[in-house]
Amino acid sequence: MGNNENEAYVTSRGWEDPSDDLINLLEVTVGDLTKSLVNNGSEDSFSLVEVAKGNSELPTVDLSTVENPPENSKTLLDLQRRITHQDERYSVIGEIGSGSEGVVFEITDKNTNQKLACKSVVTPHVGLGRIRNEAETLQKLPQTVAPKFHALIREQQRDWLFMECLGKPEWDSLAESIKDERAQENSIQILKALLENASVMEGLGIRHGDLNPSNTRINFETLTVKFVDWSNSYTGVHVGSGFGGYTPAYSSPEKSGTPERMGVDGVADNRDDLFAINIIAFQMMTGRHPFEYAKELSRVFDKKRIGYRDFWELFPTFLKNYEFSQPGFITKNPAAQKKIKQFFIKAFDQSIEKRFQTAKEGLEYLESEILESL
Repeated sequence: MGNNENEAYVTSRGWEDPSDDLINLLEVTVGDLTKSLVNNGSEDSFSLVEVAKGNSELPTVDLSTVENPPENSKTLLDLQRRITHQDERYSVIGEIGSGSEGVVFEITDKNTNQKLACKSVVTPHVGLGRIRNEAETLQKLPQTVAPKFHALIREQQRDWLFMECLGKPEWDSLAESIKDERAQENSIQILKALLENASVMEGLGIRHGDLNPSNTRINFETLTVKFVDWSNSYTGVHVGSGFGGYTPAYSSPEKSGTPERMGVDGVADNRDDLFAINIIAFQMMTGRHPFEYAKELSRVFDKKRIGYRDFWELFPTFLKNYEFSQPGFITKNPAAQKKIKQFFIKAFDQSIEKRFQTAKEGLEYLESEILESL
């Protein structure tokens, strides 16, 4: 962490020691935020890392050909043994994602030649509840919102979740494309798709719990989106601790709890998912994550250190008088810029009761105010 007295920090509690900062925004890139910034600073997001390739016609992958086998190799070998000895219908292609608890493999159904994703836990016993929770949630959700559920194989030490594989070339991770021209040019339509998904989730009473670009897949041909990694999903209102591995850079201030008891006194409902969606939309339209404005915000309010909750209390006021200049959708559409700013000022209001209360409310504003001005 930097020691320059003029640096602006976003901290989880406004601690005096910079080493305790949740984020040093002048040193952490947005790429790091979307990939690895999660609860307690641990890595719990699924980064798309190609580890091994194999012939889809073969039942196993030869790990000896991999120069640096991952820690997840034992899980892969377990999957290979299960498929080879019990379920010869499938073949393993390789790992496509991993986190501190979960790992995802791409497999092929040899009967249909269909690619599937198979998710399990890295360590036996650990995270079994999350795998089963995700399986239950996927069965309740339509395919327009989440990957199609195929099967859950329950074993004593591991569970195996089989589901639709949302990979290239059809699907892109929004984390990899959030700043490219396709995302920026279509950011309004993508926001509309995100809110439509959220509206479906609200109708079912289901909350994702960790919406962020890494957990969002987009089809740029159809401009449709799907959410992945439902292991932290819940229903209704969640109060207190036990949120699991969520991403602070894409969660509401209320979810983080009180300054004295961060992560313990938190509250989350559908509005937490909405807050995350609006952060994603802001990042697409302006080319920057809100936290990347910390330096300018600190100058406006004459603060050297900004607490995590303090940042969100000040950001809407900061936006009211801020003139966007960096290349992005918002500067390319001056006619709609005022309406877009008003959307985000409301979306990030320091009072949760003054924000958009439902996805439908956000959609109505988007269609009646922003789309009309484009």
